[in-house]
Formats: sequence, structure tokens, C-alpha cells
Amino acid sequence: MGPHREGCVGRIPVRNIWLLMLYASDIYRVLEHGKHSVEENPEDIPDLIAELLAHTVEKRLIRNLSAGYRMTEAVQSRVRGRINFIQTESHLLLERGKIACRYEELTIDTPRNRYVRSALQHRSRIVTIEKLRTKCTSLSARLFAAGVTGPQPERADISTEPLEEATLPIS
Repeated sequence: MGPHREGCVGRIPVRNIWLLMLYASDIYRVLEHGKHSVEENPEDIPDLIAELLAHTVEKRLIRNLSAGYRMTEAVQSRVRGRINFIQTESHLLLERGKIACRYEELTIDTPRNRYVRSALQHRSRIVTIEKLRTKCTSLSARLFAAGVTGPQPERADISTEPLEEATLPIS
């Protein structure tokens, strides 16, 4: 293996890896930029990636976002999940008709959806096409309005996501 070069994975320039991924996926053909030759205009790759992301998110919003469960602790008026006896007793919650519970709650504010929202925000700042910039910003706002409100997830949070679901489906 030769010396490490900036902007390369091994000896392959990163832009070539993006091109290989786009051509291998056949996804670029459904996008507006598919009409142009990306090989001749490598500076269009960020716009193409943003367009691909926006296209996929639009389809996911129509079909529903993926959901997941998160552990929640709350004071309730009825039992939900497991009872936290120590908190219930120490705060005298039973005397007020309340009980401290711990339960799993279905949510769309998952690491995957937060990552996608963050990617849209990031792309909206670097794309060169104004219409695409507006679309990325709008989709990010739609995700936020739908309930994807958490911060950008850490790399460790994303690494636990199943790979087959984390890919960008085209259909």
C-alpha cells in the first residue's frame, strides 16, 4: 500500500468512489442530473448526492418514516410499563394519584431519521443549485415538523443501525 494521499481511499480518489457507487446503484438515472455527464463535471457530485438524498426522503415521507422505540421515564396517572417504586414512594406520587413508570415508546425521532435530517441541513449549505438548496431545507423542516427533533446522532448511534435498512431505497 502506498502513502496516504489527501482525498483518497487507498489510491482511489474519493470522487471516483462516489461515481462508482452512483453508477452501481443505477439511481442516478432517475434524477435530473442523470442527463449530465458527472465524469466531465466532478464538481456536480455534491449536487447529485443532495438530489439523490432529497428524492429518497420525499419518497420516504410519502410512505412513512421508519420508526423505533426509545426508553422513556415519566410520571403517569396509570401504570405503563414498569413501575419505578423508589421514585413513586420518595416523591409521594401515590398520594396524588400518580405513579412513576419506565416504558418503551414508539417514535420517529430515531438516529437514522435524525442523521438524514442533519444530512439535508448540511447539503443545503453546500449545493450550488438554488432550487435544490431550497428543497433540502424544506425537507429538513418537514422532518422536524413530523417529529424528528433530536440532535445529530453520534457515529456510534448510526453504527448500530441495520445496514439493509440504512441504505437509500429508490422504490
